[in-house]
Amino acid sequence: MSKSNRYIIGVIASQLSDIEQSELLSGMLRQAQERNIDLLFLSNIYNPNDPANTIERENDIYDLILSDAFDGLILFSETILNTSQQKLIVEHLSHMAHVPLIALGTPQPGFVLEHFQFLNTSDALDFERITDHLIEKHGFTNMEMLTGFDFIEASHQRVAGYRASLERHGLTYDPDKVHFGDFWMNSGAELAESYIKKRQTLSPGSALRKRLHGLRYAGHFCKKTESVCRIALRSQAMSTFRSVYTITRF
Repeated sequence: MSKSNRYIIGVIASQLSDIEQSELLSGMLRQAQERNIDLLFLSNIYNPNDPANTIERENDIYDLILSDAFDGLILFSETILNTSQQKLIVEHLSHMAHVPLIALGTPQPGFVLEHFQFLNTSDALDFERITDHLIEKHGFTNMEMLTGFDFIEASHQRVAGYRASLERHGLTYDPDKVHFGDFWMNSGAELAESYIKKRQTLSPGSALRKRLHGLRYAGHFCKKTESVCRIALRSQAMSTFRSVYTITRF
């Protein structure tokens, strides 16, 4: 790749169409335009967390990490959960220690090099504020939490924030109400299924439908329906505290 007269920063991510990445990109693009900097995005489209489902040819784009055109690199570290993809990227980046690199997100085991400079929000504070909102604005007092992998620090930080909010509001923290998942839709679906089975055992599903009836947030309504609604907590990393949770049907 030929060298430009403008600075070129490579942005390494996975599935940039996701909402968190889109929020980050909007700010990055604005700043790059103001500073006359080019951004070159290296990302796949499909981002399975199971290496067995990886589309190998799609990930060839990460070979461009080795280009001599980059003046700096930005890594969206938390977006890349596939271990085989992590190994590929960290191997390439091990040859790029001469290029400044900022990693956005929490360090993940096996996905860190000595020259990485990490920039991160507070997972604990983010989830404490989310829980504060649910208690103070919506009156929720009996909440269960779905977090990420149990071997990732960020997962435990989020639980710590959830717990801190509960205890500050005089509510009892119950570790049995914390569920470790995989940062993917699989664990959310599995948890929803477990709730459905519990409710059906108690009273053929009617209790679940009553609990779901009328749930709303920011103008989004879960109307009376026979379908199941999924509630997903989202922390807007590196962004303003706007989207607390969403309600969708599946």
